[in-house]
Amino acid sequence: MLRDLLAALLLCGLACVFYQKQLAGRFRQVDKGFRDFLIANVRERFVPQTTATPPRVIHLQLKESDAAEFET
Repeated sequence: MLRDLLAALLLCGLACVFYQKQLAGRFRQVDKGFRDFLIANVRERFVPQTTATPPRVIHLQLKESDAAEFET
């Protein structure tokens, strides 16, 4: 029981400290740094490169006389 009370007091104290740090704006710097880290690491996957060649397009035209062959 005493151990539970001490753990609860410790957690409440830590919550108060973190709340004060958040109000002071300390976590804003960490959030900005983490966001910049994420953007730098995913930019290669999601931002299309402008130097890439466009995909090739193939136009296929079927004749009416070939319809019987392709029906099945």
